[in-house]
Amino acid sequence: DSYSDKQTKLRKPDWHEFLAGYLAGSINIIVTFPINKTMFRQQLHGISALEAVNQLKREGMISLYRGILPPLLQKSCSYSLMFGCYDQYRRTLHDGLGFGYTTSMVLSAILAGCTEAVLTPFERVQTLMLDAKYGKEFKN
Repeated sequence: DSYSDKQTKLRKPDWHEFLAGYLAGSINIIVTFPINKTMFRQQLHGISALEAVNQLKREGMISLYRGILPPLLQKSCSYSLMFGCYDQYRRTLHDGLGFGYTTSMVLSAILAGCTEAVLTPFERVQTLMLDAKYGKEFKN
């Protein structure tokens, strides 16, 4: 690799990593949302898992995914940032600055986690939307 090729590679983020993270986060939420909603109901109302499932059944299938938008946005953006930033940090540290492979992996993971931490306010909105008490106040 020439110096020019290396510089071009470092400057150009790999959108594939961002897309992979976005899709991973989206699938994660779509699959686990009903389970998390059931657990949240158990904690909120102090009821058994069976009672929480029955409560959700009574509310209907449409309400099962009510409140999914905030965690869907949070997780998909969060994972997208983590995957993409991790790759960019790793390439910068390893290829650009000459850090060793393991050191660049560890530092990249720490930096990507810190970058992702910016999105934590979405979790508060998710919690409020899962509580039936706030159901009328917030739209999906």
